[in-house]
Amino acid sequence: MKLGKNEALMRWRLTCISTIFVPAVKPSDPARHYDDDRIGKEDLMIEAGRHCASRNRVCAAHRGGLRDFWIVARTFLRHPSMVGSSFPASRRMVSHMFQSVDWNAIDLMVEYGPGAGAFTATALARLRSDARLLAIDTSPDFTQHLERALGGDPRLIVATGSASDVEAILAEQGLNRVDCILSGLPFSTLSEAEARLIIDAGARLLRPSGSFLAYQMRTAVRPYLEARFDKVSHDYEWWNLPPCHLYRACLGESGVRHGR
Repeated sequence: MKLGKNEALMRWRLTCISTIFVPAVKPSDPARHYDDDRIGKEDLMIEAGRHCASRNRVCAAHRGGLRDFWIVARTFLRHPSMVGSSFPASRRMVSHMFQSVDWNAIDLMVEYGPGAGAFTATALARLRSDARLLAIDTSPDFTQHLERALGGDPRLIVATGSASDVEAILAEQGLNRVDCILSGLPFSTLSEAEARLIIDAGARLLRPSGSFLAYQMRTAVRPYLEARFDKVSHDYEWWNLPPCHLYRACLGESGVRHGR
Protein backbone atom coordinates (compact mmCIF):
# COMPACT_ATOMS: atom_id res chain seq x y z
CA MET A 1 0.00 0.00 0.00
CA LYS A 2 1.42 3.37 -1.02
CA LEU A 3 1.69 5.90 1.81
CA GLY A 4 0.60 9.51 1.40
CA LYS A 5 3.28 12.19 1.61
CA ASN A 6 2.27 13.37 5.09
CA GLU A 7 1.96 9.86 6.50
CA ALA A 8 5.34 8.84 5.07
CA LEU A 9 6.98 11.94 6.57
CA MET A 10 5.44 11.23 9.97
CA ARG A 11 6.64 7.63 9.95
CA TRP A 12 10.14 8.74 9.00
CA ARG A 13 10.22 11.18 11.92
CA LEU A 14 9.00 8.54 14.33
CA THR A 15 11.61 6.07 13.09
CA CYS A 16 14.42 8.57 13.74
CA ILE A 17 13.63 8.79 17.47
CA SER A 18 12.02 5.42 18.19
CA THR A 19 15.19 3.97 19.73
CA ILE A 20 14.75 6.26 22.73
CA PHE A 21 11.43 4.70 23.61
CA VAL A 22 12.04 0.94 23.65
CA PRO A 23 10.39 -0.26 26.89
CA ALA A 24 12.64 -0.68 29.91
CA VAL A 25 12.09 -4.41 30.34
CA LYS A 26 14.85 -5.65 32.61
CA PRO A 27 13.97 -9.01 34.14
CA SER A 28 15.22 -9.44 37.68
CA ASP A 29 16.45 -12.69 39.21
CA PRO A 30 13.43 -15.04 39.19
CA ALA A 31 14.85 -17.14 42.01
CA ARG A 32 14.47 -14.27 44.49
CA HIS A 33 10.68 -14.68 44.40
CA TYR A 34 10.78 -18.14 45.97
CA ASP A 35 11.69 -19.61 49.34
CA ASP A 36 14.23 -22.45 49.42
CA ASP A 37 12.73 -23.67 52.72
CA ARG A 38 9.31 -24.21 51.14
CA ILE A 39 10.34 -26.03 47.99
CA GLY A 40 13.34 -28.06 46.97
CA LYS A 41 16.18 -26.67 44.91
CA GLU A 42 15.20 -28.72 41.87
CA ASP A 43 11.61 -27.45 41.98
CA LEU A 44 12.94 -23.94 42.53
CA MET A 45 15.09 -24.07 39.40
CA ILE A 46 12.24 -25.51 37.32
CA GLU A 47 9.82 -22.80 38.48
CA ALA A 48 12.45 -20.09 38.05
CA GLY A 49 13.09 -21.31 34.51
CA ARG A 50 9.39 -21.11 33.69
CA HIS A 51 9.20 -17.63 35.17
CA CYS A 52 12.24 -16.48 33.19
CA ALA A 53 10.81 -17.93 29.98
CA SER A 54 7.54 -16.08 30.61
CA ARG A 55 9.45 -12.82 31.09
CA ASN A 56 11.45 -13.39 27.93
CA ARG A 57 8.18 -13.81 26.02
CA VAL A 58 7.02 -10.47 27.44
CA CYS A 59 10.25 -8.84 26.25
CA ALA A 60 10.00 -10.36 22.78
CA ALA A 61 6.32 -9.52 22.40
CA HIS A 62 6.81 -5.86 23.16
CA ARG A 63 9.91 -4.90 21.18
CA GLY A 64 7.91 -2.73 18.81
CA GLY A 65 9.28 0.79 19.14
CA LEU A 66 7.96 2.18 15.86
CA ARG A 67 4.72 0.24 16.14
CA ASP A 68 4.13 1.75 19.59
CA PHE A 69 4.93 5.23 18.27
CA TRP A 70 2.47 4.84 15.45
CA ILE A 71 -0.46 3.62 17.56
CA VAL A 72 0.11 6.33 20.21
CA ALA A 73 0.40 9.09 17.59
CA ARG A 74 -2.68 7.86 15.73
CA THR A 75 -4.80 7.65 18.89
CA PHE A 76 -3.55 11.05 20.07
CA LEU A 77 -4.60 12.65 16.78
CA ARG A 78 -8.05 11.07 17.04
CA HIS A 79 -8.65 11.80 20.73
CA PRO A 80 -6.10 14.35 22.01
CA SER A 81 -7.94 15.01 25.30
CA MET A 82 -7.90 11.30 26.19
CA VAL A 83 -4.18 10.69 25.62
CA GLY A 84 -1.57 12.34 27.84
CA SER A 85 1.11 12.49 25.14
CA SER A 86 1.61 11.74 21.46
CA PHE A 87 4.73 9.71 22.38
CA PRO A 88 5.05 6.54 24.45
CA ALA A 89 7.08 6.68 27.66
CA SER A 90 10.87 6.61 27.43
CA ARG A 91 12.96 3.83 28.96
CA ARG A 92 14.42 6.25 31.49
CA MET A 93 11.05 7.51 32.68
CA VAL A 94 9.72 3.98 33.13
CA SER A 95 12.75 3.05 35.25
CA HIS A 96 12.52 6.32 37.20
CA MET A 97 8.82 5.87 37.94
CA PHE A 98 9.31 2.29 39.10
CA GLN A 99 12.50 2.74 41.13
CA SER A 100 10.69 2.81 44.49
CA VAL A 101 8.41 -0.19 43.81
CA ASP A 102 8.88 -3.32 45.94
CA TRP A 103 7.90 -5.91 43.34
CA ASN A 104 8.00 -8.80 45.82
CA ALA A 105 5.24 -7.15 47.87
CA ILE A 106 2.76 -6.75 44.99
CA ASP A 107 -0.09 -9.23 44.58
CA LEU A 108 -2.28 -6.96 42.47
CA MET A 109 -1.33 -3.89 40.44
CA VAL A 110 -3.69 -1.62 38.49
CA GLU A 111 -2.66 0.64 35.61
CA TYR A 112 -4.81 3.52 34.34
CA GLY A 113 -4.17 4.60 30.76
CA PRO A 114 -1.54 2.02 29.72
CA GLY A 115 -1.43 3.32 26.14
CA ALA A 116 0.94 1.26 24.01
CA GLY A 117 2.18 -0.65 27.07
CA ALA A 118 5.68 0.63 27.89
CA PHE A 119 4.93 0.53 31.63
CA THR A 120 2.78 -2.58 31.29
CA ALA A 121 5.53 -4.67 29.71
CA THR A 122 8.08 -3.58 32.30
CA ALA A 123 5.70 -4.32 35.17
CA LEU A 124 5.00 -7.81 33.84
CA ALA A 125 8.73 -8.45 33.57
CA ARG A 126 9.21 -7.53 37.25
CA LEU A 127 6.06 -8.83 38.93
CA ARG A 128 6.02 -12.21 40.67
CA SER A 129 4.71 -15.15 38.66
CA ASP A 130 1.59 -15.33 40.87
CA ALA A 131 0.80 -11.57 40.79
CA ARG A 132 -1.88 -9.93 38.65
CA LEU A 133 -1.95 -6.72 36.62
CA LEU A 134 -5.17 -5.00 35.53
CA ALA A 135 -4.70 -2.46 32.71
CA ILE A 136 -7.65 -0.13 32.02
CA ASP A 137 -7.89 2.20 29.03
CA THR A 138 -10.80 4.03 27.43
CA SER A 139 -9.36 3.51 23.94
CA PRO A 140 -10.14 0.20 22.20
CA ASP A 141 -7.12 0.84 19.96
CA PHE A 142 -4.83 0.63 22.99
CA THR A 143 -6.55 -2.31 24.70
CA GLN A 144 -6.59 -4.34 21.48
CA HIS A 145 -2.91 -3.52 20.99
CA LEU A 146 -2.11 -4.73 24.51
CA GLU A 147 -4.07 -7.93 23.96
CA ARG A 148 -2.09 -8.65 20.79
CA ALA A 149 1.31 -7.73 22.24
CA LEU A 150 1.04 -8.99 25.83
CA GLY A 151 -2.19 -10.97 26.06
CA GLY A 152 -0.30 -14.26 26.22
CA ASP A 153 0.68 -13.50 29.81
CA PRO A 154 -1.96 -15.03 32.13
CA ARG A 155 -1.21 -12.44 34.82
CA LEU A 156 -2.49 -9.59 32.61
CA ILE A 157 -6.13 -8.48 32.57
CA VAL A 158 -6.98 -5.86 29.94
CA ALA A 159 -10.22 -3.88 30.23
CA THR A 160 -11.72 -1.19 27.99
CA GLY A 161 -13.40 1.34 30.23
CA SER A 162 -12.99 4.26 32.61
CA ALA A 163 -10.67 4.33 35.61
CA SER A 164 -13.61 5.69 37.62
CA ASP A 165 -15.22 2.24 37.23
CA VAL A 166 -12.19 0.38 38.57
CA GLU A 167 -14.04 -1.07 41.56
CA ALA A 168 -16.72 -2.63 39.34
CA ILE A 169 -14.10 -3.94 36.90
CA LEU A 170 -12.12 -5.54 39.73
CA ALA A 171 -15.30 -7.03 41.23
CA GLU A 172 -16.06 -8.72 37.89
CA GLN A 173 -12.66 -10.43 38.16
CA GLY A 174 -13.20 -11.42 41.80
CA LEU A 175 -10.49 -8.99 42.93
CA ASN A 176 -10.53 -6.05 45.36
CA ARG A 177 -7.55 -4.86 47.42
CA VAL A 178 -4.69 -3.36 45.38
CA ASP A 179 -1.00 -2.96 46.24
CA CYS A 180 -0.01 -0.42 43.59
CA ILE A 181 -1.88 1.89 41.21
CA LEU A 182 -0.07 3.51 38.27
CA SER A 183 -1.78 6.34 36.40
CA GLY A 184 -0.86 7.95 33.10
CA LEU A 185 -4.22 9.71 32.82
CA PRO A 186 -4.08 13.41 31.83
CA PHE A 187 -5.73 14.88 34.94
CA SER A 188 -5.46 18.37 33.46
CA THR A 189 -8.13 17.40 30.90
CA LEU A 190 -10.47 15.62 33.33
CA SER A 191 -13.39 17.30 35.02
CA GLU A 192 -12.98 17.93 38.74
CA ALA A 193 -15.76 15.44 39.50
CA GLU A 194 -14.18 12.65 37.45
CA ALA A 195 -10.71 13.32 38.83
CA ARG A 196 -12.03 13.06 42.40
CA LEU A 197 -13.91 9.84 41.60
CA ILE A 198 -10.72 8.25 40.25
CA ILE A 199 -8.51 9.30 43.16
CA ASP A 200 -11.17 8.41 45.77
CA ALA A 201 -11.66 4.94 44.28
CA GLY A 202 -7.91 4.39 44.28
CA ALA A 203 -7.61 5.41 47.93
CA ARG A 204 -10.39 3.00 48.91
CA LEU A 205 -8.85 0.10 47.00
CA LEU A 206 -5.24 0.45 48.14
CA ARG A 207 -3.92 -1.59 51.03
CA PRO A 208 -2.42 0.46 53.90
CA SER A 209 1.07 -0.27 52.52
CA GLY A 210 0.07 0.50 48.93
CA SER A 211 1.07 3.43 46.72
CA PHE A 212 -0.48 5.53 43.97
CA LEU A 213 1.99 6.45 41.22
CA ALA A 214 1.29 9.07 38.54
CA TYR A 215 3.28 10.57 35.68
CA GLN A 216 1.96 13.85 34.29
CA MET A 217 2.87 16.65 31.92
CA ARG A 218 1.31 19.14 34.36
CA THR A 219 0.71 19.24 38.11
CA ALA A 220 -3.10 19.00 38.08
CA VAL A 221 -3.13 15.65 39.91
CA ARG A 222 -1.20 16.91 42.95
CA PRO A 223 -4.04 18.60 44.91
CA TYR A 224 -6.24 15.53 44.45
CA LEU A 225 -3.50 13.26 45.80
CA GLU A 226 -2.75 15.58 48.72
CA ALA A 227 -6.44 15.62 49.67
CA ARG A 228 -6.60 11.82 49.99
CA PHE A 229 -3.11 10.63 50.93
CA ASP A 230 -0.83 11.42 53.86
CA LYS A 231 2.44 11.40 51.96
CA VAL A 232 2.94 12.76 48.45
CA SER A 233 6.42 12.93 46.94
CA HIS A 234 7.37 14.60 43.67
CA ASP A 235 10.15 14.13 41.13
CA TYR A 236 10.75 15.10 37.52
CA GLU A 237 12.01 13.24 34.46
CA TRP A 238 13.57 15.31 31.68
CA TRP A 239 14.47 12.37 29.43
CA ASN A 240 11.03 11.95 27.94
CA LEU A 241 8.88 13.58 25.27
CA PRO A 242 7.44 15.57 26.87
CA PRO A 243 9.28 15.75 30.24
CA CYS A 244 7.00 14.63 33.06
CA HIS A 245 6.22 15.18 36.73
CA LEU A 246 6.38 11.94 38.72
CA TYR A 247 4.24 11.52 41.84
CA ARG A 248 4.14 8.85 44.53
CA ALA A 249 1.34 8.99 47.09
CA CYS A 250 1.07 6.75 50.17
CA LEU A 251 -1.37 6.30 53.01
CA GLY A 252 -0.31 6.95 56.58
CA GLU A 253 0.98 4.21 58.86
CA SER A 254 -2.53 3.73 60.22
CA GLY A 255 -3.92 3.29 56.72
CA VAL A 256 -6.57 5.98 57.39
CA ARG A 257 -7.78 7.72 54.26
CA HIS A 258 -8.50 11.43 54.28
CA GLY A 259 -11.63 12.95 52.84
CA ARG A 260 -14.96 11.29 52.31
